[in-house]
Amino acid sequence: MKLAVLVDAENTPAKSFDFIAAQVQPLRDVGIFRLFGDFASPSLAAWRQVAARHGLEPILQGSGGRGKNSTDIAMVIHAMDILHSGLFDAICLVSTDRDFVGLARRLRAGGLQVFGIGRAGVENGLESVADRYFHLPSVMPSPTRSPVAPELPAFLGHIASVHGVNGWILLAEAANALKQASPGLAERYLGKGRFLKTLRAADLISERKSARGLEIRPRLVVVASKSVG
Repeated sequence: MKLAVLVDAENTPAKSFDFIAAQVQPLRDVGIFRLFGDFASPSLAAWRQVAARHGLEPILQGSGGRGKNSTDIAMVIHAMDILHSGLFDAICLVSTDRDFVGLARRLRAGGLQVFGIGRAGVENGLESVADRYFHLPSVMPSPTRSPVAPELPAFLGHIASVHGVNGWILLAEAANALKQASPGLAERYLGKGRFLKTLRAADLISERKSARGLEIRPRLVVVASKSVG
């Protein structure tokens, strides 16, 4: 079974993405990672960049003059669709909003394990009803990253979910897959150690050495799922 991650982008800073990914990745395979908010707003420009970089799914929720309530409603609808799909056994709600306490209770009553992520020191009630709750750090760095084509992180996530073991794949296998799938990207990023240097500079991967060789894993691997919501 899989984990669905729903992020209230309107009250969660985009620079918290790395922390969020680091918490949810070990819990289960991530089948859905959705961002909710008015993405026409300049205030969510940073989240738009994060979504493009990591292949996340922004839910384009215009405020329509109704304020943040429309985003909350959209998150509730998607969460209930996930519950009734039967494809997931856990959900993570990323928000510092009291409005999701009732939703968390309903999801748990329906059989889902509920995780929460939000700001520390804010009484939002979600911490008391979630099976496990993670506090966002009070200070999060804004790392400087080298720009890459948005297709590259999306490709890495796909190849790791399809061919990797728990998201880990040999660097050489990823490079060969890139050659076959996208000669244009391969020409741009492969050769003379450029591939690994690019992935490191863009902070797209974790690394480990194994008996097979150097293995890499994208910061977040979203495993392909049937359409929900």
